[in-house]
Amino acid sequence: MSGGSPTYTELVIPYLAGSLSGGAESFFAHPIDTVKTRIQSRVVSGESLKAHERYWPKLNTVSGIRALYDGLSPAVLRGLFAGALFMGTNDTFKRLFAGSTEEYRNPLAPSFILAGAATGLVEAMVYCPFETAKVQLQVGNYKTTSGCFRALLNHSGLPGIYLGFGGLLGKTVLGNVAFFTSYAALCNWIEPPGVDGEAKAPSTTTALVAGGLANMLYYAAGHPMDTVQSITMAQRYPREVYTSWWDCIKVVTKQHGWRALFRGLAPNVLQAAPGGAACMITYEVAMAALDPNNPENMW
Repeated sequence: MSGGSPTYTELVIPYLAGSLSGGAESFFAHPIDTVKTRIQSRVVSGESLKAHERYWPKLNTVSGIRALYDGLSPAVLRGLFAGALFMGTNDTFKRLFAGSTEEYRNPLAPSFILAGAATGLVEAMVYCPFETAKVQLQVGNYKTTSGCFRALLNHSGLPGIYLGFGGLLGKTVLGNVAFFTSYAALCNWIEPPGVDGEAKAPSTTTALVAGGLANMLYYAAGHPMDTVQSITMAQRYPREVYTSWWDCIKVVTKQHGWRALFRGLAPNVLQAAPGGAACMITYEVAMAALDPNNPENMW
């Protein structure tokens, strides 16, 4: 990107702020994510698409509220890393691909879109093991994270902890492009740049609204592949039902129709708004607080 090389601080701050935002999003969104994952995974046992109608009462009477936080530890741990990758890596790729400051900020620029897709690839490779452990715990296959990793590694080595990688990759690539482009576009629409074209950091209200809506688009764009990810990751060795993400799509749609890929859509959309709002408010506040050139920060 023209206009001089970024400083070390400019490169590092997005990763630090992104890590904080990822942890906040995972914590607030995890209970609904647990419900969504258990609904999606019921395809393996052949339950009807109305399984969610019976799940909430069962949760309240059998498992209690604490069941909503099954798998929280790996989810938050994954969130800390994924948040840094989500925001920091995207910022790095934008700086790498953009030819100008205007292109760096333009959500419709090819380099802007490519940065989101490239970030999705990196994300999927890095935190797929954490996602696998979270899903395995959420559906009750294992009791502890360490026990889950040990069992999967003993059975099939490194590929064992990359269950559902294809579905996760599809979700992150499609979702990231939808999120970053829509968030930037919404911020520009709510708070247009000044007469000089200089973009300002969004206000708390703008980050809340744009973050919530952008995250809803993230989950809407990636939901079918998210379902494939949940189904394949929920399998327990040695009773594999699907050999790949494509095999999962073929078998599930043949047995249950295309509607099956959209199971859990309601709780997925429900978790998106508060999760995205928490993520982007935390990110924007952290960016402002950590920026040494910001006269209003704590330093």
